Amino acid sequence: MTFLQKPLSDSPRKDYDLANKISQFCYYTQIGQIDGGGLSMSKYAYRTIAAACTGAGALLFSALVAQPAALAADDKDSPVLSGEVVVKYKDGTEAAEAIEQTQSPGQAHENLPTEEKERIKEAVEDEGAELTDAKAHADGAVTISLDKKLSESDIDSLVGKLQDNKDVEFVEPVYIAQPFQVNREEVDRGKYTSYQWSLRNGIGGINADEAWHFSKGKDVTVAVLDTGIVDHPEFTGKLLQGADMISNSFRSRDGDGRDMDPRDEGDWMHAYECGYWPKQDRPSSWHGTHVSGIVGATQDEQGIDGVAPEAKIVPVRVLGRCGGTSTDIADGITWASGGDVPGLARNQNPAKVINLSLGGDAYQCPQIYQNAIDAAIQRGATIVVAAGNEHANARETTPANCRGVITVGATGAHGEQSAYSNFGDVVDLSAPGGNGSRQNQILSAGNMSRTTPTEANYIWQQGTSQATPHVSGVAALMLSKFPQMTPEQVRQSLVNSTKPVQSCPRGGCGRGILDAPAALQYASRLVGQPLTTIDEATQPTQPVDVPVAQPDPTQPVDVQPAPRDEHRAAERARMSIDNWVLDAGQSTTVRGMGFEPGEEVVAYVDSFSRPLGSSYADSRGELYAEFAPSQSLKVGYHVMFLTGKTSGKVAGARFYYSGN
Repeated sequence: MTFLQKPLSDSPRKDYDLANKISQFCYYTQIGQIDGGGLSMSKYAYRTIAAACTGAGALLFSALVAQPAALAADDKDSPVLSGEVVVKYKDGTEAAEAIEQTQSPGQAHENLPTEEKERIKEAVEDEGAELTDAKAHADGAVTISLDKKLSESDIDSLVGKLQDNKDVEFVEPVYIAQPFQVNREEVDRGKYTSYQWSLRNGIGGINADEAWHFSKGKDVTVAVLDTGIVDHPEFTGKLLQGADMISNSFRSRDGDGRDMDPRDEGDWMHAYECGYWPKQDRPSSWHGTHVSGIVGATQDEQGIDGVAPEAKIVPVRVLGRCGGTSTDIADGITWASGGDVPGLARNQNPAKVINLSLGGDAYQCPQIYQNAIDAAIQRGATIVVAAGNEHANARETTPANCRGVITVGATGAHGEQSAYSNFGDVVDLSAPGGNGSRQNQILSAGNMSRTTPTEANYIWQQGTSQATPHVSGVAALMLSKFPQMTPEQVRQSLVNSTKPVQSCPRGGCGRGILDAPAALQYASRLVGQPLTTIDEATQPTQPVDVPVAQPDPTQPVDVQPAPRDEHRAAERARMSIDNWVLDAGQSTTVRGMGFEPGEEVVAYVDSFSRPLGSSYADSRGELYAEFAPSQSLKVGYHVMFLTGKTSGKVAGARFYYSGN
């Protein structure tokens, strides 16, 4: 019997990759991990490939493995590993002190003790390679670069040899990270806020319009660690000094290594330029520009609105051609948060929020990442990370699986889990990332060119990369209003104020979907400070006619969310005002909807310091009540909002006070 009449694909390499995946599946099945060791494949593929582990299928498998005879498993060019290793020496050792005294990253090797240099040289030569470079990184780490890319098994061997030293804290491979976008489509310039469903008050949106009454992110700096930034009208007056962290000239394309120029040179790739991927030519993504636009695009008469339109952006370039390395990204985290990185001036605008719409495969968080993240959090930075787009468990994606980060999954316009989104217990919450056709994707800033930057335009993209900056933007809104918040308080406010995901078939969507005004409301309670509108008058108001219970800022806030039925359809609170122009002493009928049946609902104007009165929701969660704002209000626009005392739900509506 002949099992293989022709190759299963158009190249021996693809046949071998399939065989390798079958081999892994069989191995994990045989040792009792029936799920295939977490390998990502469809149920149909499971049933089909399982046949390869027994009986006639095993013969097919053995023939398939033998097909590309010239290829051994150790020769596989991994898209996950860079072929380099990073060594971190223990604090106080001679090697660590030598690295700390390094003024230029390229001087790391010559500054090492002679004995350690010889040990590294011998270990590298044992793997048939030669040392070409050793660069210093933040936190006393050194990247060992070689004259050729080693196989995964040779890298493992090298790591083991370098680790065999009492002065070494850890040695690990340098991992490759990629931007987490699915695709891109271009549009011409115009006013596009009507397409920004993700910012609206729909099932899938974050209701940014309501949140903007209270905060637009003023005085908050958000660092976007990505492909860099290109010139675009959306960023006029918004960009602070950034940096280019890419240490490899092939990846960077600018030929000058690390510097203070974060411009995106383009990350286009030719087919198989990065080893055995990409499988076809890939245009530049302008990914960092797109992500930055979601965070903080200018609010004007053109283009789009950012989630935090008054926040400042610090662009940090860590991704280029073929992605980026864990060492460069870790240094980017350090620099963005105000830490020292060899060879670069310290960031004079340390970020309060760091956005990482990127990642790669790793079963655990690399230590180089975790050290940088821990230190950045200690400096006060909130770190928001994409869960990944592999339709797999985010626990196997890094830095999504690192401790202390806020990991974000993606949802679509109807509040459903996005088909591509990673999932699992490391996902903290979900946010709009797009799911399907162009109108269900995320529109943001981009560029016309498929290679080097030319004319600015706008691009539709989808991915957890797009979900993550929505969360970063809302974090900026909270920190603008309550700058004393810690990273943990920011996380609690984001996670505990979500609305339910409408459909999460794979589970692991986190606590729910991002809700901007609810997050601000939660933050206000958490820090014990009133949530005031942006244009609220500072003078005290007259006492109101109807006394209501005041929030007590001295009482601790229970940061655990109230139990809720996760299968219940999401219904957020809404309200309407009969008269949106009010004269002095005039009252208006207010209708509230979506509250908990029977709960007390309190009305306020502009902040908790201006209560109007309260009423109770009926059996349908609705209420009708008459309220009259105080005559001490300033002439102009104000916000009336309703707050459910049991559910914590909040709804708002704007009105104009004439004072007549």
